[in-house]
Amino acid sequence: MRISRHDYILVVAGAAAIIGVCAGTANFAPSASAARLPLATRVTGAAIKPDHAPLLVSETFADTETPANEWVWSAPACLTAGTATTPLTSVPACGGSARQNRPGHGVVELTPPQSYQVSLVGYYQPFSTAHGLRIRYNLYSYDGNGSDGTLLWMTYGDKPEPTVPAGTGGHLGYIDGTVGDLLRNGYRPGARSQALGLANAYLGIGFDEFGNFSAFLPSGPGLVPDTVAVGGAESIGYNYLTGVENASGQPVSLPFSMEQPSSRRRPKHAPSVEIKLERNGLLEVAFDIHNGQGYVTYLSRNIVGIAGQPRVPRSVYIGINGSNGANYERHQIDDLRIWALH
Repeated sequence: MRISRHDYILVVAGAAAIIGVCAGTANFAPSASAARLPLATRVTGAAIKPDHAPLLVSETFADTETPANEWVWSAPACLTAGTATTPLTSVPACGGSARQNRPGHGVVELTPPQSYQVSLVGYYQPFSTAHGLRIRYNLYSYDGNGSDGTLLWMTYGDKPEPTVPAGTGGHLGYIDGTVGDLLRNGYRPGARSQALGLANAYLGIGFDEFGNFSAFLPSGPGLVPDTVAVGGAESIGYNYLTGVENASGQPVSLPFSMEQPSSRRRPKHAPSVEIKLERNGLLEVAFDIHNGQGYVTYLSRNIVGIAGQPRVPRSVYIGINGSNGANYERHQIDDLRIWALH
């Protein structure tokens, strides 16, 4: 398993700003300096294991089927270890669209290396946010010519879970191709006349390989490749909230690539992703690129109130999209785990 099983202590400018401690310990509020961390803020230390907090979901996607009716999905999402006997209650088998993996060695594929593909997989039950949430998984982007990316979404738990993504390409299944034009032409969020994006969305965290998600989100900074960009709730028109920034607050690329388009086989050391959302709205995104440094946090900001972003809902559905535009890649994930933070 490539996912690190440690919680970490954030060190900001030499001060111990402790975020995300486990159950039974105090919940420290972030300092002002921790509210917006500069690019490549180092996450150091390792003492508290996240499995000391409640583990809510653990799904490797490695076998021939997923537990019955536990995942919603849309084509072309599929299991690379699936077979002709994979039941209809499971995420389906890929068949000939992906390299067949032995049971125990598979992943869930979100997009094949074909143009204009988008899919989602989502857990069937909402998660309480009362104690915060931590999400980790491995992210594979390869076998193509440089494509758009993936996105982790959270939608309101008291409303129906989305079963279909929105637009392809740089929309990352979170917004459709008309949202920007409608808002520029005076559309008011809340006065819905047509769908603008993922249904009942609260938050969309885009792993923006090509850079267009940053450009397509309303009020976004424009094209920023290899970054993390965050879109807001449906009620505020999916407005851009924040992303990876340098010390001056300017949107920037990550110091590594999230994709390996020239590789025809699944990379052995693909990035592992960690997302944390506190009940008060503090969002953190970290990566472990398996270079011995562990998880490094590249985004840390309280999103509540930005552009009118609402408070964190009492519960959320969680899912992941993969998206290709004219360019394409295989987008796959495995070893998905979700914990309560405290």
